[in-house]
Amino acid sequence: MSSSLTVQRDNCKLVVESRLEAQNVLVLHYTFRNDTAHDVFLFNALYKEIGEGPLFDTDPNLLNVELTPRGILLSKKIIAVPSDMDVEKPMLPCSNLVKSGANRSENIRLSLPLSPWTPYIGNSAPSSSSQIFQRKAWFEVGFFISSSASRSLAQPVQTKQGDAFYFDPFPIEGQQTLEVALPVEIPIRISPQP
Repeated sequence: MSSSLTVQRDNCKLVVESRLEAQNVLVLHYTFRNDTAHDVFLFNALYKEIGEGPLFDTDPNLLNVELTPRGILLSKKIIAVPSDMDVEKPMLPCSNLVKSGANRSENIRLSLPLSPWTPYIGNSAPSSSSQIFQRKAWFEVGFFISSSASRSLAQPVQTKQGDAFYFDPFPIEGQQTLEVALPVEIPIRISPQP
């Protein structure tokens, strides 16, 4: 089963195609279109660590997997620091520049079942008491429409996928998002809370 969904706001458009392969792989292809008169920075280059160089260890298949009351939120965006966590500074994804009138596309392949992951919770090995549940899912991207002042704050960085930009700091309130509901329920592995 393959499906294409579109959402548009403020002259930015997100088109997401999704399909299940052999019931154990979710394939997403998304295209972000910038029809504003300004550059847009897309917070889509998530990483688990920063290597020597520095080189951001990005992976197109890495995204935030959050279990919410309405279902599973799959995202490439800035995530708020959990209220019960004290961090030196927020973990911000790298950004890709989408010029006015341009697109940015990416393919994502996710092995199922998913496990919750954000830069703050990481992955843990499934416990023997974990269970798999089917949940509705959404896909979301974070971005901001640039100005000359914000463009000057973009720090060029190297990632495993090439050149990108990094903003440090960047207020989560300055991020806009576009979200689509996926037409399939996704299995997610949930471990009981201690």
